Amino acid sequence: MKKIVSILLSIFLFGIVGCAPENPEQKPAEKPFPNHYAEQSFDQIQAIEKNCRTDNESLTENTNRDSRATLWTYGAYFTAVAKLVKVSPRNENVKMLARNALEELEWYSCSGINAYASDNGKESPIFFDDNAWLVFGLLEMYAAFGEQDLLNKAIEIQEFIYTGWQEDLGGGLLWRQFDPKTTEDKDYVRNTCINAPSAMNAALLYKYTKNTSHLDWAKKIFAWTRSTLKNEALGTYFDCIDRAGNIQTAQFTYNSGCMLSAAALLYDITKEEDYLAEAISIAEGSRALFAHEHLSSSVEGEFYSDNAWFRVYLFQGYLDAYRYCGESFKSFMDGCLKGYDYAVTKNYYDRFGFIFDRWDGSMKPDDDPVYQTGCREACGNAQSMAVFAEYVEESSKNNQTAEEVLN
Repeated sequence: MKKIVSILLSIFLFGIVGCAPENPEQKPAEKPFPNHYAEQSFDQIQAIEKNCRTDNESLTENTNRDSRATLWTYGAYFTAVAKLVKVSPRNENVKMLARNALEELEWYSCSGINAYASDNGKESPIFFDDNAWLVFGLLEMYAAFGEQDLLNKAIEIQEFIYTGWQEDLGGGLLWRQFDPKTTEDKDYVRNTCINAPSAMNAALLYKYTKNTSHLDWAKKIFAWTRSTLKNEALGTYFDCIDRAGNIQTAQFTYNSGCMLSAAALLYDITKEEDYLAEAISIAEGSRALFAHEHLSSSVEGEFYSDNAWFRVYLFQGYLDAYRYCGESFKSFMDGCLKGYDYAVTKNYYDRFGFIFDRWDGSMKPDDDPVYQTGCREACGNAQSMAVFAEYVEESSKNNQTAEEVLN
């Protein structure tokens, strides 16, 4: 059944590619990309296609090209393509990428369950969080095309993720599909990296379907994560809690970023001020913890720690906060954008054509003769560029609306 759905999706995407007006001279030619950030995202994905594929064209973990990508890495590629197609839905080359990405995803399909896993779907126990990123990517593609099969697939995976909820432990989604009888307490963990994106995705599903079950899940998951794993001193989020109640206090950009997206979405849906206050708390805490200025005071912008794939979801969180909570969040996105622009201006690209992981130039990978670029990190940077492309379009739209009001 999943293979049939994949074929139908491919036909849908291919069909739109071939559509053209009968009298093209009557319409001005459309730009291939909405702005240069989208074009740069496409260029980075093209570099991935060139340098992170095996001879039989399977995606690989890095530029060594000696091992097929895990689902985690493939999911990073999938969401990068999905974000790009969301901002460039009429670009034929981008739509071809989306078609191919949907087809390749099915190699990871599990048998007899609406889930995906590494090793041709055979990895066990299944990672719930790897599946959460796929839900997000499918919803991005749905936003671009409005195709019901994409939404249905996202719902199926999301409902599988809901099965990881641990009512007996007071709530929270499991990181993996652990066996409670054979898994030690220290390994039986509920992580922010599954709960935060699942709250975000549930809120998105409610926006697209108006099914209140997804809104209930979004609120429930968000409330548990906030009460259990929030760093109250800073406003950011800790990593996970095990079955014995021990909290791992490591903090990553994507955890706080997805909670920021969820807070912004829930504020937009409910208009409850508590969600807005939480969005402000997360954004300010994340900037304080993860951002730094360049060593040179003449360089504008904010530069974020954590690797490129993790931090893209903080950028997404800032974008969602700007979109749903107002202009007061614009400075967060502008700081990220200026940091990225600095790296481009300085030509901080490695020998494979990938932009550096550290946009301030503090780590130059080509100084290491055996350096290989990680595919997941390259995908994170490509997705970040597409997030910036979306922000520029959103900001331009808001500015135009403001001008119309003034006039």
